[in-house]
Amino acid sequence: MVDGLSTQARVYKPLIYEFFRTTWRGARPSWAEACVEIVMEYVGDPPWIDLDNLAKAILDACKGYAYHDDAQVGRLLVERRAGERERITVRITPREGSAAPGLQRAP
Repeated sequence: MVDGLSTQARVYKPLIYEFFRTTWRGARPSWAEACVEIVMEYVGDPPWIDLDNLAKAILDACKGYAYHDDAQVGRLLVERRAGERERITVRITPREGSAAPGLQRAP
């Protein structure tokens, strides 16, 4: 059997969808080119996770909320580092010099 979803997608996509559904309600996706920074913090030994798969799952989950298409991501930084607790932080900002308006939240 071939499973089309990676483990990362199965775990992180629902969490991101839930964030946008409950916290980022009323947001409108931007047409601007975006900068995305993803930081995975861990405690103990580094997890065996492919950062490119993690990034793809997160970028796909943000589609339609922060931007219309992940092709709008003009700069991507993905980092794994030791931290005080396990977490993943995602920061999305308009890319400097992008002509389209940035992230907007509906009034």
